[in-house]
Amino acid sequence: MNKNKKYSYPEKIIVSNIYPEADNTIRYFLQLKTPLQSKSSATIIMMNPNNASREHSDPTVNKVCSFFRDSRQFQYGVINILNLFPYFEQNSHLLDLEIENNTQSFEKTMKGNFKKIKEIIKLSDIIVLAWGNVPKNKFSKELHDKAVLSISNLLKKHKKEDCLYMFKYKNISSLTIQGNPGHPSRKSIEDLLKVRDIKITTKSRFII
Repeated sequence: MNKNKKYSYPEKIIVSNIYPEADNTIRYFLQLKTPLQSKSSATIIMMNPNNASREHSDPTVNKVCSFFRDSRQFQYGVINILNLFPYFEQNSHLLDLEIENNTQSFEKTMKGNFKKIKEIIKLSDIIVLAWGNVPKNKFSKELHDKAVLSISNLLKKHKKEDCLYMFKYKNISSLTIQGNPGHPSRKSIEDLLKVRDIKITTKSRFII
């Protein structure tokens, strides 16, 4: 991916909120408006922010926005983008370095991230799980699994099990071999698949 390339948001997609507003190191929350005049919302939980801001988008966010804008079945006026980890990093295999460089503030940052996640999922009509596998390199699987478990607990606590989905991709499984919900990067989104259950195990996390 060209790090210097600037991406515009898809036509008729407008950024309505971003938090924190003026921070180029972390992003807890990105909210976008579709052409549909409705307060109904679809929330997508991915791995970590690429570089989408108020001024510029990124390919993954654009792919998600375009899917919901053009979908006849899943029509929502609001798209919320959340992440397991709030650190900006275009290459997920370098995410461990980003966390390592922010060791002192990590706990506080993650607390802020899950506070925002809790706030948004409580108000969401559907939630799409799409964070993918543990990043390559030296990223801690324990850290990844802890974040996934925190998400799972929040979803169950706020009784969101009946509104969980994953993206259905063209010519590729929605679940990774490791049992994680597939991330939309480098994939073509065709539809949404209902998630029937969440199982935090070593082999399979989700049942679709």
